[in-house]
Parts: sequence; C-alpha cells; structure tokens
Amino acid sequence: MKSPDISVIICTCNRADRLAGLFKDLESQIIGEPGFPWEIVLVDNNSTDRTRELVEKWREEGVLDVRYVFEKRQGKCFALNTGIGSARGELLAFTDDDVKLDKYWISSIHEASLGYPHSCFGGRVLPMGDIPLPPWLTDIDAKYRIYGGALVKHDHGAEPEEYGPLSNPPIGANMFVRKQIFEKHGYFNTKLGYLSSEVNIGSEDSEIMHRFRTAGEAILYYPKALVHHPVPVDRINKAYFRKWWWGNGRGKARWFDVPRDGVRYLNVPRYLFRVLATDMVRWITACAGQKEYKRFYREMRMLHTLGTIYEFYMSGEG
Repeated sequence: MKSPDISVIICTCNRADRLAGLFKDLESQIIGEPGFPWEIVLVDNNSTDRTRELVEKWREEGVLDVRYVFEKRQGKCFALNTGIGSARGELLAFTDDDVKLDKYWISSIHEASLGYPHSCFGGRVLPMGDIPLPPWLTDIDAKYRIYGGALVKHDHGAEPEEYGPLSNPPIGANMFVRKQIFEKHGYFNTKLGYLSSEVNIGSEDSEIMHRFRTAGEAILYYPKALVHHPVPVDRINKAYFRKWWWGNGRGKARWFDVPRDGVRYLNVPRYLFRVLATDMVRWITACAGQKEYKRFYREMRMLHTLGTIYEFYMSGEG
C-alpha cells in the first residue's frame, strides 16, 4: 500500500460524544482530481468512555483510512508525540476533536505543501457562531486582544503570509508540519500542555514553533486551510482567563531560553522582577480611568508574568 501524503493527527480523551461530527466532516472532505492518499491517526489518551468502540465502528463502516492508537500516559503532548511516531504521511496535520472542518481543509493543506517550500504551516481558526464579547474583551483594538489562545482563535487575515518574529504562532487546532522537521528538531515538550482536567501548563504550540523558528525553519500562515472552533460559554468569564494566562505564564518558564549564568533571586531571573514592576505600573495606570478591556488586558499581562515567576521559584533549579 502506498504511504499517505498527509496524516491527520487527532488526540482525544473522554470525548466520544464529540467525535461523530468530526468524523462526518472528514468523510465529507472534497479532494478533487486526481486526488491523493491520506490517513487519520486517532490517538486515545487514556479514555474511559466509548471512544475506542466508536472509532472501531466508524472504521468498519466508513470509507476513510483510520487508525486507532492508544496512549496511556496522561497529557496531550504524550498523545501528540505518539501520533507523530505512528503517522505514515510526510505531512502531519493537527486538529482538535471538537472542531468543524471546512470541506476543503485537507485539499488546502495538500495545496499549501505543494505550492510552498515552508517546513511548517498554520491554518485559520475562527470561532464557531457569533460570540458577543463582554466589555472586558475587545475584538476591535488589536493591541489589547487577549482571547485568541484562550478561546482558540487564530486569524491573521485572508491572505498567506510568513509569520514574523512577533506574530502569534500557529495553534494546535489547525497546523501542519512536515514530519522530517520533528525528526530533525524534536517532538513536543511533555512538560507542557494539557496534563489533566486540573492542570493545564500552556505554551506547547508556542514552544515547538519557537524551537523550529530558532533553528531556521520558515513558517507560513495559510488561511485557506480553515476550521471553526466552538467556544464553550463557561470560558467567557474572567476566572477562566485568569487560569489560562497563569498557566500560560508557568509554561513559558518551562521552555523559554534564559541564560543559566544570569543573576537570580530565589531561582527567579532578575529581569522578571523588572517586567513585573512594569506590568504593575501599567495595570495601576489602566485602573485609573481606562476602558475595562484595557484594565483586564494589563491584569492578564501581570498575571502571566507572575505565573512565570512562580514556576521558576517552584522549580528550584539553580
């Protein structure tokens, strides 16, 4: 059997009820002629529900090349790495188990891989449905947007462009990478990501894209590869955002390059205290009459820095 051109890697844990819609979207993909081979690698990250049963049933009844892989070690990055190791395709496409795929998603990924020499790609991720934002979030003032990662949105516009050094990198709901790049630069950092229902140390996508970019790999935003992501109502609250930004700050401490011989206090790099002081001044200034979304933005930046400081302190590595 010919190896597939693309392997779609989907990691899931106890979300059997959400897989049916994704399977239908995958079956409904419009490939065009002459077509190309592709496969689905479904990685079950230690589910206790009916995930395996449903996937096996879909395999028997479906028309696509689907493989079920079980990963007992709890943590999304363990599951991602197992999927990478199991994939037979030269291009690996990653998405979530609860998205709505555009019907040309796979064909757009294939098109990008043939039309551009880049090693890594990020697709467009838009929220599913019309989401009214509370006054403490903004979709208008770009400088103060903070919900992209927290609510799973990634939108750099309608035209392809290379990611710059300050661009928000691709996110796991819609990115595709040539497999040889993982073999060259390493897999996902298992100290990061969704570790359990109680522990989410963010930044796994940012870390690996930073690692690729630092190694000289070019990354392209390709918006024709489109998915829509649901936004649970329980995420539109300040408590969720505070938890997300705190975890994201902790994650940064686990991977960001900091000189080992730099000055530290209680294992915390000295420069982070300067960053925190600046964040606090900006937050206090924002509290003195600025719009609510600006105040909340400054609070999240401060909380992110605090999370980073906390993680360095708790690690205790000199």
